Amino acid sequence: MDRIWRVAFAVAGLAAVAFFTFLSLYRQWLALDIFSRLDKDQTFIVMLTFLGLTFLALIVGVGAWLKSSAAPSDEQALHRLEQAWTGVNYIDCDNLIGPAVEKAGNALQMTAMYWRKRFLSKDVIHEQYGSVYIELFEQLDGCDKNVPGYTKPVKTCKQFLSALVRAVYLEIKAYAARQPTKS
Repeated sequence: MDRIWRVAFAVAGLAAVAFFTFLSLYRQWLALDIFSRLDKDQTFIVMLTFLGLTFLALIVGVGAWLKSSAAPSDEQALHRLEQAWTGVNYIDCDNLIGPAVEKAGNALQMTAMYWRKRFLSKDVIHEQYGSVYIELFEQLDGCDKNVPGYTKPVKTCKQFLSALVRAVYLEIKAYAARQPTKS
């Protein structure tokens, strides 16, 4: 939502600049020799053309800005995802460690978000984290014990798996099944 407001202010600001530029130049332009040769309709068409081109330039500029600032680069996104997975260990249901379960859940959540929002290509995510994602999900989903340190409210391993993580788990499994096997 914050981004929408920034874009709205940028568009409004550029439109205001274009309007006042047009307004300040309007009288000076009418004094030019070419406008004395044009009738009112032709002058109106020239002014509309100028306004249209100004508006088009505004839209192109805003579009270029949005495209350049839209998403993190692949390198940045991959680095952030690598940081989320740093220190994530497999979960032993018989020997649960609260912070390890939370870190695993957070890594799965971030990976699911990157998968769904396509911050990275699905090929890259699948290649780097697909099998680990599936294994870790199955470990957490298969453990119904209370996680130490989470007593108010009590949380089990399954509760660290959001609906998004569950949906992306199914998508990654289906994606993995469609991939050719490497020999």
